[in-house]
Amino acid sequence: MTFKEYLIEKYNKETQELFLGNFETLSYSKEHILTNYNQVEKYCYFIEKGVLEAEISNNKSEFLIDILFEEEIGTSFISFYNDLPSDILLRCATDAILTKIPLDFIKSNKNPLVINFLLNESMRYTMKRIQREKDFFILSTKGRYLKILQNNQELLNNIPLFKLAKYLKITPERLSRIRKEIS
Repeated sequence: MTFKEYLIEKYNKETQELFLGNFETLSYSKEHILTNYNQVEKYCYFIEKGVLEAEISNNKSEFLIDILFEEEIGTSFISFYNDLPSDILLRCATDAILTKIPLDFIKSNKNPLVINFLLNESMRYTMKRIQREKDFFILSTKGRYLKILQNNQELLNNIPLFKLAKYLKITPERLSRIRKEIS
C-alpha cells in the first residue's frame, strides 16, 4: 500500500491532500542507516515495502528493540518528540521502499488533521511496544516465537535467524532448539 492510499484508508482524502508535496517516496538498500545514533531525527518513514529494524546499544552490545513492517511508521520517536540526539539506530533490514515525511512539516502544522495523524501513529506505535513488553512478561520464549510465526510470517522470510534471536532476547542456539521442538 502506498502512503497516499494509507492516508485515505486510515484517515480521509482531506488528510491525504494536506500531506501532498510534503513527502517523497524513495528506494533504500538493505543495511541503509536511516537514523544513526546521536543524530537528531528529521523524518518519519512509512514502509511501503520492506522491513526496518531499530537497535539500541550500551557500548558493549547491540540489542534489536523493534522490527517494523509494511504499513507501519518508523522513526526515532524520542529524538523526534524531544528534539534530542537519537539513542537508537534505525536501519533497513531488507531492501525497502519508504515514504519519507519531514518531521518539521508535522511538528509545525497546526491543522487538526495533521495533529490527529501524529497522535494516531504515535499511539499505534506505543500500543505495539506495550504489547511486546507484555509478551515478555506473560509468554515463554517459545510462546513469543509462536506468536511471531502466527502474526509475522514475513519476519521469518526477511530476517536472519541470529537477528530473530536478538529480537527475542535469546541465543541463536536456544532459537534453534525451539524451532526443532516445534517441527
